[in-house]
Amino acid sequence: MKHQFLAFLTFPFLLIACASTHQGREARQISPQPSLPLIVSAVTIDGSPQDSFQLIEVTLENVSEDWVRIHQSEVVLGDPAATKLSVATGKDLSDWASAMASRQQVNQYNSELAQAGLIIVGVVLAAAGQRESSQTLTHLGAGAAGVGTVWAVADATTNSYEAAHKINKVPENHLYRPFSVPGKMFLRRWVLINKPVNKVISQLVVQLETVSGERNVYEIGL
Repeated sequence: MKHQFLAFLTFPFLLIACASTHQGREARQISPQPSLPLIVSAVTIDGSPQDSFQLIEVTLENVSEDWVRIHQSEVVLGDPAATKLSVATGKDLSDWASAMASRQQVNQYNSELAQAGLIIVGVVLAAAGQRESSQTLTHLGAGAAGVGTVWAVADATTNSYEAAHKINKVPENHLYRPFSVPGKMFLRRWVLINKPVNKVISQLVVQLETVSGERNVYEIGL
């Protein structure tokens, strides 16, 4: 039983990969004359088909020794009237951030409550099994407590993993704000796209322009 419990505790760590630079698919440069020394990738980090938004994280890795200073960024969405897509900016972003914070607080509270409930029930069952010399109750209790503990450990590990990968979603880190990528380093930027319900954005086209006027267009599968 002891070895099984240790295996339960170890399992969440085995499921989570080490942190890496690019979490999504790498972009294909579609510019006539690519000039920027950037590897660009993107991944959807929030937004189901039932949502009216899709939150996308863009990673930009500078493979050169020099700084790359981006003056202007743009997500190319085509005609909004035809695609029904638009990049959320201004007050829409503030309202979305407030709503998401409330949703995450509720989800986190419910998750922690369920974890604590499993652990408490497990401890009570195991104690009853010890008193009544019932191996069945003891094993059930230990199993319930183990599941609750593993769940809590998995949540904590996942949160740490996500913290290592996810950009802080503040206005300064929005894709549309000017930014600089130091040589041999990378940055993460985010963009929120309004979309019709039941539609999923599967491809992102991003145009980047430097302070010196160099321009690249990237096509990224999500």
